[in-house]
Amino acid sequence: MPLFAAQAPAEPWQSGVSNDGTIASAQTSAAGKILDTGCSSRLRAALYFTLTGGPHEGMRNVDDTSDSMMMWITLSGGRLARHPVDGHDVDAAKTFVGTLPATEPAMEEFSSGSRIAFTTAEGITIFSAPMEGATKARAAFRKACGI
Repeated sequence: MPLFAAQAPAEPWQSGVSNDGTIASAQTSAAGKILDTGCSSRLRAALYFTLTGGPHEGMRNVDDTSDSMMMWITLSGGRLARHPVDGHDVDAAKTFVGTLPATEPAMEEFSSGSRIAFTTAEGITIFSAPMEGATKARAAFRKACGI
């Protein structure tokens, strides 16, 4: 039985590098929520996440309050990789902003995964989408940020 139930159809990942080549970003959406992911060459060791479309069930949903979620990536053979994403809520709790250390294993999982999901500490799924286009996103992150 899959850990994450399928949600409404998602858009493939769209990605790119800024004109000056110092910032890369990627975006996907599903079920009325938008996940933006990015990096900056000035801050090489981190991948940034912005999830809009909240409030997010099971999260604190209080502006400027620390919160965290777990990122799950479904890999080949159904294996799951998990990474904690620490951050905080902003914009009247409609947006979660978080960071993840951009380790080589995490970045490789990101580019080769088939599905990404974010859950609360209690296991409530906040966001879930296929990873179609994530390999191109990883190439943009590598080009702009070296990750």
